[in-house]
Amino acid sequence: MRNIFSFLLAFVLIGTIVSGCKEKPVTTPGDLEAPKIFLSGPEVVPLGSFVQMQSSDSFFVDVRFEDDFELRDYDISIRFMPSLNYLKTTNDPWNEHWFGNLDGKLGGANFLTHIVYNPTAGPYEFRVRCTDESGKQTEVLTYIFMTNQGDSIKPTVTLNQPDTTDVDTFTIGQQIPVIGLANDPGGLIEDIYIRVRDGFTNELMMDSEIRIDTIFLNPVVIDTFVTIPAGTVPGDYNLEVYANDPTFNVGSITAKVYIKPN
Repeated sequence: MRNIFSFLLAFVLIGTIVSGCKEKPVTTPGDLEAPKIFLSGPEVVPLGSFVQMQSSDSFFVDVRFEDDFELRDYDISIRFMPSLNYLKTTNDPWNEHWFGNLDGKLGGANFLTHIVYNPTAGPYEFRVRCTDESGKQTEVLTYIFMTNQGDSIKPTVTLNQPDTTDVDTFTIGQQIPVIGLANDPGGLIEDIYIRVRDGFTNELMMDSEIRIDTIFLNPVVIDTFVTIPAGTVPGDYNLEVYANDPTFNVGSITAKVYIKPN
């Protein structure tokens, strides 16, 4: 009896040792990375630069998506840039939106799109967004500047004050003179828009917007000023002057200024 018990005990110990030596199962890591976007059409340019286009043009949207685990969907949109919405015209801006489902680790979108005949001229944002199965998102932005085919010559704006080559300095409470000329070789000037933006945050300086509407003259002498309000944060600022014609083409100029404490 003792021999039988010893044999069974040895068998249990061997089984325990063998089971303890089994390899741990191999596990696949989860989705660790956000998807990648490779946009080749239209060209990717940084904020402040633009891909030039005209109404009634067409162009290819060409984009590739990659993910380390599983793609889910993409979203592509074109919209007028709210931060530069200086026209306030009655015709509709050009807006487009495309959505598609994706699966696997690779995907893409490639198609031809046509620009509407008479969109609001000016800057547009082209945004591509991709989402993977775990909800991680990536987006790529590029920028388009639209002119109208019927009148592709945009107005020109020149400034005598402030200086556009050097940086003029002003004190809080002081007036920034805005003196210059708007000219449209193709027709008339309809509207003038002036504003001052923080050079770091791009936020508008309080009470800095000036709109001169329904002018219909050419050329137009610009002679006004912007008062720097109390509470303005000292630093670098951009004074921007825009002029648009009746076909919604836009010309602009920027003068960099420095605002110091009083």
